[in-house]
Amino acid sequence: MIVKLEYKDDNFLFESETGRKLIMDENTPRPMELLLMALIGCTGIDIVEILNKMRVQYDRFEIIADGKRAQEHPRKYEYIKLIYKFYGKDLDKEREKIERAVSLSQNKYCSVRASLNSIVEYSIEIFEV
Repeated sequence: MIVKLEYKDDNFLFESETGRKLIMDENTPRPMELLLMALIGCTGIDIVEILNKMRVQYDRFEIIADGKRAQEHPRKYEYIKLIYKFYGKDLDKEREKIERAVSLSQNKYCSVRASLNSIVEYSIEIFEV
């Protein structure tokens, strides 16, 4: 997977190899906010797919990420709490399936969570053009 960043006209312009684009400026989320958004977006997609396969009926759900960052630089996340809220009729009957879906997402399928929990190797190249 390749993504590109170009800084131009006081904006950060991102583009993925699939052509998806994002502009980050003073009105958009900061990178650490985007990281939490990526985490809950990843698990949210998993939840939808898993609950659909389990045929669990719900009206909607929300995921809230509450991240606590270190005081010292690089100010990484030291703790992230995820709160899942499901809305719909008779969900108490589906609680076991919902808990299973959340568990599968968190422990097997969510690549963002797995990436946050791992050590990633980096290499850096600098070019002057």
